[in-house]
Amino acid sequence: MEVLQVKQEAIADTLKGYKKRGARLITVSALNKGNDFSLVYHLDLDKDVICLKVPLEGAKAKRMKGIYANCDLYEREAREMFGIDFGEPMENLFLTKDRNDHPYKKEEEHAHP
Repeated sequence: MEVLQVKQEAIADTLKGYKKRGARLITVSALNKGNDFSLVYHLDLDKDVICLKVPLEGAKAKRMKGIYANCDLYEREAREMFGIDFGEPMENLFLTKDRNDHPYKKEEEHAHP
């Protein structure tokens, strides 16, 4: 498995390039350690898994559902569970509307080393 670091401003073009080569999006993972957030896009290209790790500025990201439609589900989950802001309103998948917390978000004092 190959893990590539991609700057936030380059992820859209990078994903478009992989899609043109026939890569399929497997999943998107959200990571956080204290106030540091990343998204990891897992792609399948000719049976090879490629991971694109994108460190985020704060907890903000742009939506990639226009490139890979199945990003919608993963982005909604990342917003709901980690509090990542994708710049537009999204309905919750798992939590009730009255919950305002983000259960997977690690606060600084609880972050793992």
